[in-house]
Parts: sequence; C-alpha cells; structure tokens
Amino acid sequence: MYDQFQFKKDCSNNICNTDLHLSSQPNYQSSDGALIIGTPDLSVDVSISKTRDPSYGSMFYMVVPSFLQYVRMQTLLGEGISCYMLAKGQQGSHDVAFDWQEFLQRTNYSVNNDTEIIMQCNFGNPMYSDQGVRMNIFFRLPDIIELESFKLVLFATTQSNEVFDLDNKAIIDIKLKHVYTTTLTG
Repeated sequence: MYDQFQFKKDCSNNICNTDLHLSSQPNYQSSDGALIIGTPDLSVDVSISKTRDPSYGSMFYMVVPSFLQYVRMQTLLGEGISCYMLAKGQQGSHDVAFDWQEFLQRTNYSVNNDTEIIMQCNFGNPMYSDQGVRMNIFFRLPDIIELESFKLVLFATTQSNEVFDLDNKAIIDIKLKHVYTTTLTG
C-alpha cells in the first residue's frame, strides 16, 4: 500500500500548466562544419525557459555516446542546477534504478545500452522564472573515433502539466572529420 502526498503548489487549484522551451548549441573546433577528430573538447550550451505556471520537478536529460567523457557543467543563468551521469547497469543505490525508470517515463526514449549513456540535470523545483536556466556542459572526446557522425538527444521535462511539448526535445547531429597535416622536408 502506498500513500500519496499532495504538495501545495503555487498554481490555481494546485494544478500547474507549464510550457518549457529548450534550445541548444554545440561548440567545438570544426572544419567545414564537422568536428575535427583529435580535438579533445566538445561543449553544449543549453537554455531552458518557460512560460505560464511554475515548473515543478523540472529535469533535463541528454543522451550521449558512451565514448564521451563528462567533464563539468557551468551554470550561466539560474541556480540550483545539479548534473550527473546515469547508466542503466550501474551498481549502487535504489536511486539509480528509480532515476532510470523516471527517465524512461518522462522521455519515452529507447536507449541503446551498448553505445549511449544519459546525463540528468535537476534544474527547478519549482522553477518560477520565465528566463529559466542556462548551462554549458563540457565533454572530453577520445583521440580516435571510428564513426562518421554521432548524435546528442536532449529533453526538458517537468512534472507539471506540459502545455506544448514539441519544443522540449532537440537532436544535435555532429559530423566527424579527420584532418591530417603533412610536412614534407627534403
């Protein structure tokens, strides 16, 4: 038997109707728009704003290739943002299994367990400001990548009633390019 607790929310009839808006921009050293393999750094500038009621239980997820190494998150706007990597097979506490289930319920995204991992960021409980939050997330790339491209999939979610969810997901396709320098001496 489970008891449900209702928390008092700052919304009419305790029902919040929120409209989150996600925008993102990758930053990396490029040649013809493609990320140069061998350059170690990739960052993603993420902005999440809202209109209407406060957003309760706000959560941001980014699905990334497992070869990317999370370095850090820098808060550019807002406060109380915390991020961590979430892997399905992780050993540990009950919280990891709960977070994984919550990710699946919130996004309905099918993760490839062999090649993808998930970053989760808590960013507002509640988020009152329409300006929202902005963060820069930094990753380290390996020296060798045997792909032509990879993608990042981003989701902004809320436990409030989402009014218009079509702008809550972004897919960033990153093409890869080998750049070779040759020096001839003679």
